[in-house]
Amino acid sequence: MIFLLIVICGLVLYLVFKSLIKQSKNPSGKIGTWMMRIWNRAYLPMVSWTLSFVNRPTPKNILDIGVGNGASTNYLHQHFPTSQIYGIDCSKTAILEASKHYSASATFEEMSIDKTDYPSDFFALIFAFQTHFHWEQLDQALMEVERILASSGECWIACERSKVKYYLPDFAEVDKFQIYLASLGLDLVASHQTKDWICYRIMKLSS
Repeated sequence: MIFLLIVICGLVLYLVFKSLIKQSKNPSGKIGTWMMRIWNRAYLPMVSWTLSFVNRPTPKNILDIGVGNGASTNYLHQHFPTSQIYGIDCSKTAILEASKHYSASATFEEMSIDKTDYPSDFFALIFAFQTHFHWEQLDQALMEVERILASSGECWIACERSKVKYYLPDFAEVDKFQIYLASLGLDLVASHQTKDWICYRIMKLSS
């Protein structure tokens, strides 16, 4: 009887874990909406920390990849009030929430970074907070980033270090990630770390 209870509890915990992973990749419904609010509390400090390294006073166009409920995009709007900001997410629920709360801050679209409708060399700044390790086609997504990033633009990727180690163990070391990015036409020009977070400053490789 005790063994059966242990098995049932283990199965329940596994299913809950799988559900949370699915929601983190593509939030949906009331659970997804609720989880996005929790993520804001954890990840908005990361957004602030990342922006402390960014020195672009008047970028024309900015892209926020994986907006969640739009809180990070709104934070970017506050930091760059004169810029045109675009926010994308593969989750319909996320875009609905972002549009409902922060439509004055940015233009939100349901879209995957694997393939966008934006012109080449369009964005002076691209941000991806706590999301790149979930991109199912990482090569394609980064090549799209390279295409839409302006020649002198910057892409900033920030996330928890533990997420890189778990989802992208081959790139847990910065030098290995740098080599990988170079194969896609991108240059990892700087990185910053705390005990919990890491952010990468990425530009196009010089031709």
